[in-house]
Amino acid sequence: MDLHLEIKIMRDKEKSGAVHIGFVQASLDKPVHQALGQVISSEDFESLTNGLISYEEEEGKYLFYPNIDLVWEDSPRATFKRIRANKPFTKKGQTWSSDAGCSYPPIKSILTNVNVISCYAKGTIFQIEVKAELFTAEIEEEISEYILIYFSRLYPPLA
Repeated sequence: MDLHLEIKIMRDKEKSGAVHIGFVQASLDKPVHQALGQVISSEDFESLTNGLISYEEEEGKYLFYPNIDLVWEDSPRATFKRIRANKPFTKKGQTWSSDAGCSYPPIKSILTNVNVISCYAKGTIFQIEVKAELFTAEIEEEISEYILIYFSRLYPPLA
């Protein structure tokens, strides 16, 4: 029997993801990235790029540590702020807006912030329309935290 190390993202009912690692008999009936006996689906491979998988001996399990970079950018209009990430918010070529709503708790928390008017995402850009006179460094930090939670819990793309 030919066993391979399988790495996959398992999602709960709220779509929050956790990385599961184990051994399986390899089956090549679906697209996978296969190197050195590792089996990872194409979708999970994309989600797990820019991160580190580490075995924690004390806990007896593997842990995934995403490497997430966020850069805040101003736009020509003071009421629009952009966040550029090294991970995509949406699938390639797709867009998402707050009009569509979102059930993921970290994104819902951004949408319900009293200083946020609307949001838009495309690729690695997340744009927020804010009440400029009320937008502070503390609010920027809070929104950044929610986005880090969104990426670290491996939620699927917004669109």
